[in-house]
Amino acid sequence: MGFGDTSVLLDRAQREWGSVLGLMGPLADRVITVWRLTLELKRTQRRVNALESVFIPAYEETVRYIEETLEEKDREDLFRLKRAKAP
Repeated sequence: MGFGDTSVLLDRAQREWGSVLGLMGPLADRVITVWRLTLELKRTQRRVNALESVFIPAYEETVRYIEETLEEKDREDLFRLKRAKAP
């Protein structure tokens, strides 16, 4: 028998529980770190989705509009030049 009327197994369980408690602090720290990384990953994924579905298509459309406008201006300038050269 161990302390008082308790068995030796209870004393061993108490020592092992003490060693487990020593590991719980670093484990909790790692769990919190993983949780924060998960939240940041979700935020980043939302931003990527917004870029892919909203911003990039809008910019592509703007670029397309600018290219078409510049091409139209080039055609108009070419037409004016041909007309100015015509007798």
